[in-house]
Amino acid sequence: MQFEKTGDLRLVRSIITHPKIWPHVSDDFSPKPEDYEPSDGAGIWYVLARDRDELLGLWLVVWHSPVLAEIHTCLLPSAWGQRAKTAAREAVQWLFDNSGVERVFTQVPETNRLAQRFAVAAGMAQFGRNPKAFKKNGQLTDLILLGLSRGETICQQ
Repeated sequence: MQFEKTGDLRLVRSIITHPKIWPHVSDDFSPKPEDYEPSDGAGIWYVLARDRDELLGLWLVVWHSPVLAEIHTCLLPSAWGQRAKTAAREAVQWLFDNSGVERVFTQVPETNRLAQRFAVAAGMAQFGRNPKAFKKNGQLTDLILLGLSRGETICQQ
C-alpha cells in the first residue's frame, strides 16, 4: 500500500461524497453532498491510499496539536474487507512514520458497530465515551472514543 498527502480537493470531494461513503461520514448538520466543500485549512491532511495503481480512498486527518491527530476513514467500496483492514493498520503506521504525531484517535457513533470494529482492527482501543455528542436522523447518540499511541502494539486482527 502507498500513502500520500494530497491537496487535490476535487478528488477529496469525490471520495468523501461517494454515495456509499457520505451516509457514514455525515450527520444532521452536514450539507447535501453536492454542496460539500472540503476544507483546505492548515490543520487538515487528506491522506490518499493506493494499492499499486488503484485508488482505495483516503483518511481525513484533523490535527488537534502537533502530537495529536483525529482520523476518519473514507475508503471506497472496492477496498472494503480485508484489504481495508490492512490499509488502516498501514495508514496509522504511515502517520507515525511521516509526522510528529504521538497519538491518533477517532470518534465513532455508538450505533456504528462496524466502524468501531474497524477502528479496533486498525489497532485502536476504546478509551472513552462522549455522551449524546452526535445527531443523525434526529437522534442523539454517544460517540465512542478509540485511539492508539506511538509505540503501542498495532493489533493484527
